[in-house]
Amino acid sequence: MSVLNKFNKGRIFNYDSKVEREFINFRDLYVKSGDDTVHNLQAIFINTKSKYGNAPVFISDEYQVNVPQHMLDTAEEMINDSEVVDLINEGRVGFQLYAYKGKNGDGVSCNFVEK
Repeated sequence: MSVLNKFNKGRIFNYDSKVEREFINFRDLYVKSGDDTVHNLQAIFINTKSKYGNAPVFISDEYQVNVPQHMLDTAEEMINDSEVVDLINEGRVGFQLYAYKGKNGDGVSCNFVEK
């Protein structure tokens, strides 16, 4: 993959878009799966039509995951990094959720895992 791919508008992730996936947010997925589960990351998109501004979406094996807006910069960096895109397309990237207590309240975020 070329460094110039970040300027192309075509499809960069090789996942089966015909598979029906339930929409879920980070918090609900965390409640459902806990913090031990590594979810396979098949693609990352930026939802530009959210009523709260741009927000990332992760495509996993089972879900379309609405990702917290605080991870927007990270998601954009990952999309624009050809090495990361290649790893995702090879099925070698996962994400693992964790809960945290912050100064603005409790939340859920993730760590990325190379498989």
